[in-house]
Amino acid sequence: MNDRGRVDAPEVTVILCTYNRARLLEDTLAALALQHTPSPLTWELLVVDNNSTDDTRAVVEAFARIAPMPVRYLYEPIQGKSNALNTGVAVARGDILAFTDDDVTPTADWVARTSSIVRQRAADGAGGRILPRWSSPPPTWLASDRTLLSLLALQDLDQPCSVTAENRVLIFGANMVLRRDVFLDVGPFNTAKGRLGTKLADGEDTELIDRAVAAGKRIIYDPSLVVWHRIGPNRLRKRYFRKLRFDASESEAIGTSDPSSRTLLGVPLYLLMVLPLRLGQWLLARAVFNPCAFQKELALFSNLGFVVGHARRRWRLAARRPPHANS
Repeated sequence: MNDRGRVDAPEVTVILCTYNRARLLEDTLAALALQHTPSPLTWELLVVDNNSTDDTRAVVEAFARIAPMPVRYLYEPIQGKSNALNTGVAVARGDILAFTDDDVTPTADWVARTSSIVRQRAADGAGGRILPRWSSPPPTWLASDRTLLSLLALQDLDQPCSVTAENRVLIFGANMVLRRDVFLDVGPFNTAKGRLGTKLADGEDTELIDRAVAAGKRIIYDPSLVVWHRIGPNRLRKRYFRKLRFDASESEAIGTSDPSSRTLLGVPLYLLMVLPLRLGQWLLARAVFNPCAFQKELALFSNLGFVVGHARRRWRLAARRPPHANS
């Protein structure tokens, strides 16, 4: 009989993927150690190390020796957060899988609520609030812009709701819970998406939720499910958002199928045609001190990311083709 069928298998498995953040990880582990879980709820923690070069393993193993819950350390050598997530899902023993990140502090009732919300509301999955824990007061251009806050994976809706194709409330992996059966029905995380080393690509979480909703799964948002997201000083700078938009678009382009439109060197022509327009819109907005200038700059960086991603995808495909045999 497999682990899931054992009497002592936990009800909830918390999956935490990490990459070279040993010091931040210590805080997250400490918060998980303080979880208040009512009997008979049982749970385990899986920490998936995605090829870290710091002392992540030592931190996890030291924590495991004193932790009040079972802790397993897993090593996933293939770089990419989605690979690490799929490794965790594959070996998790719980029927309910709860996901969080290595820069997140869950509230003390978080594990208990992941179980109660899914079971009491007959849901296949859920997400909740992700509140900021700023390293320093955020600049005005960031604090007042809901789009930029969303790019930081922050979420703070007041009312519970169902997630549907028409009501696409974003559920982020920093605070997400899914029944294991969801993965059996819709498949694993998309390895073409998600962070890859220092690349700031994302979307593996929202893409999976989109697939689950399309498959008829009941996904809900519940504001009582709360975590705090630590926002370091590097994320309070505009260059972080430029890189984020570029990397996310580049990753999406690399992972796409063959473009249906006409291309030049693998890049769809419409992207090349839009590029000077984006540049002009940004320069004009900046010249007249338009408050939307930074948003237009980010649109330009997103366009650039798509162009570079499609070109890189063509180069990769060309490199994989075997040379033609001499006739």
